[in-house]
Amino acid sequence: MRSVAVLLIVAVVLPTVCLLWFMGRAIKNERLAIQQRLIDFYSGQADEKFVEFSRTYWNQFRDKAVEVDDTGPDDWFAELADGGKLSVFDGVLVYDEGGNLLYPVVSDRQQADHEYEYTEAEQLEFIDNDIAGAIEAYDKAAMSDEGLWTKAMAGKARCLKKAGKLADAGAVYKELAWPAKTRPDSDEYAAQSQIMLARI
Repeated sequence: MRSVAVLLIVAVVLPTVCLLWFMGRAIKNERLAIQQRLIDFYSGQADEKFVEFSRTYWNQFRDKAVEVDDTGPDDWFAELADGGKLSVFDGVLVYDEGGNLLYPVVSDRQQADHEYEYTEAEQLEFIDNDIAGAIEAYDKAAMSDEGLWTKAMAGKARCLKKAGKLADAGAVYKELAWPAKTRPDSDEYAAQSQIMLARI
């Protein structure tokens, strides 16, 4: 009688366990498929938007810029961000053709201090594995230098994800994906951030 009961239990439990296992695998596979479709979709969208934005924006900028005489960096700032005829920005960084910052003028010591803050954040993240400390350091670097803001915030988002704080990481990636204003490297990080959002 006991053996019959055991056989009945096995006959009921074993198929149920197998069914639950297959259901779990199917759900996991479906999630992976959806995630991949989202990544593919947003990657394509990001590429298209990046090209479209760059073409449209710079064509408009070029048309307006031809109206401005050949002036110095401080004059360009006045035109672009201080009430001039091209004034559509909250702030402006002026670089020369070699990528050197012309305006605003930052002392070598001040620039070195800001770069050190970012380097320190990277060391905390990758060498010391101090994720909490790295988050604070990236925050400090982002606030200290507008030119470092984008990559510092990207580092912060990366650390938040490592710490399992996915909602906070998503909020930072969203801010990077659709920035409120243009900063150095913002277009490049916008496309990357949209992909990272799809993976969270």
